[in-house]
Amino acid sequence: MADEGLQGEVVCSVDITAPGKAQQAKSRAAMPTAEDDGTAVTPEPVLSLGAAGGDDSRLRPLMLVAAADMYSLEPKPASVAGGILTVLALMAAVAYTASQLVAYTRMPPVVTSYVEWADTQGPFPARIRCTAPSGCWISNRHNDIWSSHGDEVEQAQQGCLVLQPGQEYTMNFTFTKQPLNGFVAIWDPATWENDTTPGSGLQMLAETNAPDTPGGIFLLPTPVLGGTYLANFVETHNQSAPAAKLRHEWFITSASRDRVVLPAATPCAGQLTQQQLANYTQAMVRMQSAWYRVTVEPPDLLLTLVGNCGGALQLFLQAGFLCLLVYQFMRDKAFR
Repeated sequence: MADEGLQGEVVCSVDITAPGKAQQAKSRAAMPTAEDDGTAVTPEPVLSLGAAGGDDSRLRPLMLVAAADMYSLEPKPASVAGGILTVLALMAAVAYTASQLVAYTRMPPVVTSYVEWADTQGPFPARIRCTAPSGCWISNRHNDIWSSHGDEVEQAQQGCLVLQPGQEYTMNFTFTKQPLNGFVAIWDPATWENDTTPGSGLQMLAETNAPDTPGGIFLLPTPVLGGTYLANFVETHNQSAPAAKLRHEWFITSASRDRVVLPAATPCAGQLTQQQLANYTQAMVRMQSAWYRVTVEPPDLLLTLVGNCGGALQLFLQAGFLCLLVYQFMRDKAFR
């Protein structure tokens, strides 16, 4: 029994105490150790690959894995030069972070524009103002399947509304494939208010950004003359503004100057005389098939600090490492 306890077992172990460097496997005999009671104890090997002379193919994958370790650090004694360079790198990183904070306060907001289809959404609010001294007869008829979301237009707008001079109203604009559907306005072009465009009896109001005003919005009027207009709608979500975070803007383009009143296009024709129908001006505004949703957001401070400042710190540390290499080289050369 004593002889059997003294027999050693040939094992193979891998030393990975210094990750990143694969060491050669070495064979060693597990020598028994004597305890106080005289019993022979054999220490457990780190990695047993069988008897001596066995195939070492199982060892090679582990060596490759150890060689790929990017978390290994070579032991290096602390030095005054390394401490000074570390402090300098940290100071440079702090200064760079401060410069990034200052630059962040001066960065413009991030503006993103999306194109949406008007045929699948709506209706959209459109603010108008009557400027004709005789008043304005307006309608917004959508009573068939050719209008997108026409059933959601207010019932009062489906009929005829009469606006007094200076009166404002919010219409429900929506896309339509029917040329006789949509917003129609009629007025007397013979007279007009001062400071307005001659012949114009209506204005489209756009909610433009005005941070200096109490509400943050300035109503920009666009005069509407007789004829047919195409309207572009822009909905702005401004998260960087202290007020007026949601704005609606309309931009119209003249498509036709035909100002003749079409009785089939508006129910207001039944409230006017034949002479008025012959002399009054008609304007039709049609929404285009696409509209724009704009988001305005402040830049991401956290993303800027983590990405830029973290990379800058690593760059400064690498520069300090190069300085240490040069210092070590010059010192070794001086003592030769």
